[in-house]
Amino acid sequence: PEEWLNQYRTMLSLAKFEKTGMKVSKHHFSLIDELYQQIDDMSVRQELDEKREKLKNFNNITQITIPKGVQAELRPYQEAGVNWLNFLNEFKFGGCLADDMGLGKTLQALTFLQHYKSIETEKRPSLVVCPNTLVFNWENEIKKFCPDMKYTIHHGQQRRLGPENLMKADLVITTYGTLRSDIEWIKDIAFGYTVLDESQAIKNPEAKITKAVNLIQTKHKLIS
Repeated sequence: PEEWLNQYRTMLSLAKFEKTGMKVSKHHFSLIDELYQQIDDMSVRQELDEKREKLKNFNNITQITIPKGVQAELRPYQEAGVNWLNFLNEFKFGGCLADDMGLGKTLQALTFLQHYKSIETEKRPSLVVCPNTLVFNWENEIKKFCPDMKYTIHHGQQRRLGPENLMKADLVITTYGTLRSDIEWIKDIAFGYTVLDESQAIKNPEAKITKAVNLIQTKHKLIS
């Protein structure tokens, strides 16, 4: 009926269709909010209630304390970036950290992940996916700024297959190519955060790497 088409038109145009049904991005939650009375799943209702209350009472982004495990003096704009990442986490939104090159996106991400580790009760590893050329940049930044962070590099011919090694780390660093090759078992790991560095690698929705990335199980997503 025309009434139904008018009611659901916007949601249908923005939803992602899967075998189990439709999925709507969290930042379009207001579309679902309009259908509140028709939602049977109480966990979905609770999440909508929480988001509505938080947004209604939102005044400014909370200033967090830089974790003790971070051995760096952050510049004001870097602190602002970390606070913004924490804001996204509180509201359960994904985000894009789009600073210019050389302004410390890696440091901001690591600082926030160190903070996330200290506040998250459900201990899961986080995942960084990056081009081959940036693997050792991430490793060097961890050694320099977050030496207490347990990390593993999942890349190369000698890498261990299977989730056991990855589950022991705070942070797993891998490449887009390795992820594509190992996604069959990596998709079964529950990650806390997934960070896609140089995320233009997944700009083609039909590419195998894009499809692989979409199979990752993760609570939160960030791109840069």
